Amino acid sequence: EGVACTSDSLCPESAPCCSEAGFCGTGRNCLAGCDPLASFKPAACAPIPACVDSEFNFTSTDRILSDGTTWNGDGVNYDWIVDSRALGFFPCSSALLTLLSLTGGSNETDVIDDDQLLLTVSEHGNGTALSSTHSILYGNISAKIKSSPELGLVTSFILLSGTKDEIDWEFTNNLTSAGSAYFYQGDVGDYSAAQELSIANRSEDFHEYGINWTPDCITWTLDGVALRNVTKESTLDASTGTYHYPQTPSRIQLLIWPAGVEGAAQGTIDWAGGLVNFSSPAYNETGYFASYVESVSVTCYDSS
Repeated sequence: EGVACTSDSLCPESAPCCSEAGFCGTGRNCLAGCDPLASFKPAACAPIPACVDSEFNFTSTDRILSDGTTWNGDGVNYDWIVDSRALGFFPCSSALLTLLSLTGGSNETDVIDDDQLLLTVSEHGNGTALSSTHSILYGNISAKIKSSPELGLVTSFILLSGTKDEIDWEFTNNLTSAGSAYFYQGDVGDYSAAQELSIANRSEDFHEYGINWTPDCITWTLDGVALRNVTKESTLDASTGTYHYPQTPSRIQLLIWPAGVEGAAQGTIDWAGGLVNFSSPAYNETGYFASYVESVSVTCYDSS
């Protein structure tokens, strides 16, 4: 990893691109996830392939690049990349992430089961992060997910930009609710932008979780029913005249990660429901915990 970078400490010209994990470099650092506000100059970050209306059904891994570190910006042959850098914000960032087999193989049955994508987490392989190769600036995005009920695990369906604008659905072990949140340029503040939404049977049944994002409003939907609305106007900071509202091109990310691990902040462990039990019968039976994704739907409001 290179020199750390922030909007107050820009990358040098010799390593001009600030990566999603917040380090200066070249090559992959300049692709999706590159932060233009912390790079040597905004133009150092390469353009991200633009949004395309899409329906993703996970019947094979043909259009998933299993090693995101080798991605060259190709949005034609790949729809998704396995993105270990996306876990750089979480306590499990130091471990190796792999999607294609917990044992180092490449058999797609390890991740595709009955036309469903498995997001897996193991004691030694850690979590899974899948990122879209295309960005979206406003649109209607939904994912059919059956999320893990296990203590200490977090399953996420999010939109995240290089500048850390973010819109979230997040699932812990609370089986009667799911978290909704939005953040502007990585500022979580007092977490007042987060709100729990009621839901039933989320670990037993697939539900369609939606994010309808326009220049003026974000709506979180469950099985087509609106549960929460946040208007841009309501995010105005009157003291600065700034709207703390996500408004930059973002990638879709699907993640599962162990928040409840030794060494994590106690508040994070509590939020996730406690420590992950990697000695449970359910874990011993398969060697992993999993959440399942049946499909992802994308309707673009701005394809430029």
